[in-house]
Amino acid sequence: MAKPIFGLMLLMLAALGQVKDPAYQSLDGGYAALQARQYEQAIQLFEQAAKLDPRRASIHKDLAYTLLKIGESEAARDHFAEAMRLTAGNEPPDDQVALEYAFLCYETKQPITARRVFDQLRKSGNATAAQAFENVDRPLREGIARWKQALQLSPANFSAHEELAKLAEQRDERDLAAQQYLAAWNLRPPRRDLLVDLARIWQQQDRVEDAHAALLAASRGAEPRVAEEARDLLPPRYPYVYEFENALALDPSNDALRRELAYLHLEMGNKSAAEQQLQSLQPAPEPPVPPQENKASQGRSNNSKLLGEQSLDKGYLSDALRYLHAAHENDPMDFEVMLKLGWTYNILKDDREAVRWFSLARSSPDAGTSSEASKAYGNLNPSLRLLRTTVWIFPTISTRWRDTFVYAQAKTELRTTFPLHPYLSLRFIGDARGAVRLGANVSPQNLSERSVIVGAGLASTPWRA
Repeated sequence: MAKPIFGLMLLMLAALGQVKDPAYQSLDGGYAALQARQYEQAIQLFEQAAKLDPRRASIHKDLAYTLLKIGESEAARDHFAEAMRLTAGNEPPDDQVALEYAFLCYETKQPITARRVFDQLRKSGNATAAQAFENVDRPLREGIARWKQALQLSPANFSAHEELAKLAEQRDERDLAAQQYLAAWNLRPPRRDLLVDLARIWQQQDRVEDAHAALLAASRGAEPRVAEEARDLLPPRYPYVYEFENALALDPSNDALRRELAYLHLEMGNKSAAEQQLQSLQPAPEPPVPPQENKASQGRSNNSKLLGEQSLDKGYLSDALRYLHAAHENDPMDFEVMLKLGWTYNILKDDREAVRWFSLARSSPDAGTSSEASKAYGNLNPSLRLLRTTVWIFPTISTRWRDTFVYAQAKTELRTTFPLHPYLSLRFIGDARGAVRLGANVSPQNLSERSVIVGAGLASTPWRA
């Protein structure tokens, strides 16, 4: 590829001392590498030049073309986009950069952006952009017409609403897209991924509060992937009460959302508002009525326990510890709370504290809780003992020599809080027969060594870099 004329002019002026070009050396090396077809080196030098002179669009343009030579379409697309941004408002506009960007957007699965750029270019009389726009827009127009006709025949057709919404979004018909996403979700409320789609359209329409409500409802749904996607789009702060109420107005059947709002009211001391939300949930079996003097304590324990379990499920571990400890203080005999505390400390890698709570939970009268706690205790406790002894044996049977070979070790470690801890080991290597005779005049041949090896040393706790 020949050097761009503009780049050559700048290099010549810089060489003559007429222009002080901070990127001269990097560009000179980049163009030389490009001529030698050393594309990786040329890309590195062009990237260096772009950092030295970030406002020069020609560098991004040349870098983009070089990236295309090694098949890096997405990276090339991004540099064409930067070149477009830097040349916005120039006269005459650089239509070639815009076309390259639009075609790459279409190739890299960004058809909405591609259609917008083609549309803008065709309005300025660009024939290539006009043809490309028609190629992209015609299938969308025809698809929208077909699905509209299908909905006239069957207004409750879920697939028709969903497909029409997607096509309308790609064609920038946002009002139609929002209307159809909402209609599709009303037909199938469990499909909360449609709320994420709806929120995306509402954000483009500057309906910020509506979009936030849709994302909040989706983030408290049963589908983990959808909930995670919605949480990533929400602001990092915890939602306000009115935002929960907006989300419930959009998704009134979301029990998880309603329950969390009830817990929030309880934390704020709004007992009546919390009870109103809890009464709207699906009825659950009534627990045994405790003695009158224990009702207040039992209520506080249940509330804290539920908040702790919710926090643990959502990964808010510090909140989970706070609520579960409060539940334990209110009801010291709730073994399920002890088990949850054990798991929380285990996730936080505080295994000594986790073992203590698992040990307490082993005494639960409930067989399931006791079994789970005993298993967790048995898995964790050996690693926390001051002296830990391990034994392993690796036997091998040889059918050829009719012998059994054994490699075994016994090791005792002194486990301390220091990163390094001492150990003693005893290893055995040997076999059952020891030796075989190969002939009358040949000395017996040992099948393997027979030895006991005593060792001592320092070991470290495994760690990951």
